[in-house]
Amino acid sequence: MKRLLIGVLGVAMIAAIALTPSNSSRAEAAGAPVVMAVIGDYGGGRIGEQQVADLIDTWNVDLITTTGDNVYSADSADPFEALERKIGKYYSDYIYPYTGRFGNGSPTRTNRFFPALGNHDWGDPGVPLLNCNNNGSCSGPWRDYFNLPGNERYYDVRRGDLHLFVVDDYYLDPDGNSANSTQGQWIKNKMAASDAEWKIVVNHFPPYSSTGSAQRMRWPFESWGADVMLSGHHHIFERIQQGSMLYYVNGLGGHGKGSIARPALPGSKKRYNAEYGAMRITATDAQLKIDFVNVKGAVIDSTTLNADGGNPPPPPPPQNGDVFDATDWPGGGPYDAPPPTTRVGYPSQNATVSGDVVVGGTASHSVGVRHIEVVIRNTNNNLYWNPLTEKWQSKFIKFGVYASPRGWKNVTWSYTLPGNKVSASSLRVKAWARSYTGSGDNTGSNAVTFRVAD
Repeated sequence: MKRLLIGVLGVAMIAAIALTPSNSSRAEAAGAPVVMAVIGDYGGGRIGEQQVADLIDTWNVDLITTTGDNVYSADSADPFEALERKIGKYYSDYIYPYTGRFGNGSPTRTNRFFPALGNHDWGDPGVPLLNCNNNGSCSGPWRDYFNLPGNERYYDVRRGDLHLFVVDDYYLDPDGNSANSTQGQWIKNKMAASDAEWKIVVNHFPPYSSTGSAQRMRWPFESWGADVMLSGHHHIFERIQQGSMLYYVNGLGGHGKGSIARPALPGSKKRYNAEYGAMRITATDAQLKIDFVNVKGAVIDSTTLNADGGNPPPPPPPQNGDVFDATDWPGGGPYDAPPPTTRVGYPSQNATVSGDVVVGGTASHSVGVRHIEVVIRNTNNNLYWNPLTEKWQSKFIKFGVYASPRGWKNVTWSYTLPGNKVSASSLRVKAWARSYTGSGDNTGSNAVTFRVAD
């Protein structure tokens, strides 16, 4: 495992509530921070797009990438004009060369705008921005408007310690959209040849999403060397971890907000859809910091990856954030360490409480606490509390209220159950803490029963 997830902080807390592209751009001097903005599903010319563009303008970014759907329906007889109205109007300051009517283009005289194609850009529905012939050659306003590397459908961009790989996953791409296709083998070989500290894949259809996964895009990116994958299509923000790799859905760029009503996918750590926003990624040779910031300036989700040999900053204090369904989490093993000491400290056994129910406890282990799983059961009617829906349900559910970084030997945790969700009843809370060891883990548990008054 090359990298270690060293810190995760969710701000919206429940308790606080073929044609082969040419070589990539020349790498800049390593070590200097590289700041990249990520937007997705934005190109409709709505007020939300303007709000997101205004936000990004305050970041002084080195580049912008998109997760597709840059233009919602080329609804003009001239699709080039649609690109102007739905992209150039908002992001011309990052495009070079730029010959449109919204300014002079990127003041750095270098292109800083690197979009991925989405289904709407391919004309689903609307006038397509690209047309490809039987020989695999493509032309159209997409190529005329942008000056992108390689074949301009899939390509790579290197900036300092960050290497970006843009994938075209639409079925009309003449070089295919599978791991074994010409395109798939291109990215595999490109990643293998890259010495960048951080390798990020961007595409449109998410391989993992609680709103709907495009399983055909589950290429072996992690084994090829990728650290992070950024997708769009669904108009929400979501962070998902599968194996040691992070997958993001980023579709809140300004063209409508989607629903998060479906149950969370295993591995889903954070979902959000309240406001439009963008991701801000800062890369150095030591760390990759990934934030999702809404248009009001609130950091909704923040994750830091640490490169090999780096010294991570002190971990954040324990929070109630990143609540997720842990029902199907498997047990560890082989067990090479004793279970952690686990205690549900409050409410105390047989206590009577009223109002908001604050549940908390401690966990400790000589190696480190990996995560804590909790079940809150109403013993009067045998229902279980689901923190994702904030409802009681008949199906058993255990959820993670806190996942500590590796090596954090003592964790104090808490979770708040809103008082208006609990009538007079008896509740039982059981918590499991899982150790974090080199080859396996073990669990320790503790439980209390208490009564909630009217």
